[in-house]
Amino acid sequence: MRVSRDETRDGLRRLVLHVESVERAPLLQVRFGAGTPLRALTIAGQPVDASAVARLRDVPGGGLLEYWDVPPGGLPLELTVPEGTKVQLRATAVRFDLDLAPGAPAAQRPEDTMPVPFGFAVTDETLVSVTGEY
Repeated sequence: MRVSRDETRDGLRRLVLHVESVERAPLLQVRFGAGTPLRALTIAGQPVDASAVARLRDVPGGGLLEYWDVPPGGLPLELTVPEGTKVQLRATAVRFDLDLAPGAPAAQRPEDTMPVPFGFAVTDETLVSVTGEY
């Protein structure tokens, strides 16, 4: 996760981040720190509806975005918050295999066996996270 642009105008801070998974994970999650006063959000150039932004902002533990089928070059994320606001974010790349995991077992699940998604049981998910304050 890196800052592409950070500007302040009319009492609002516009922070543009580039979020990318070097592992080319199919699912990217971005969690906002609790209490982030999010005013507007654009994901991959598409503005998010104001009611959805309000729901993200009002989640007690911090809102969670999930983006499936992340483009090869990553994902631009534009946040608007009040001027002077520090934004805490945690980006997590989610893969459904162990190929790139440190100490991965020699025998993977067979190709015709579907992984168990979303943590309902023992799974072969690999999560790689980065946390930062911007």
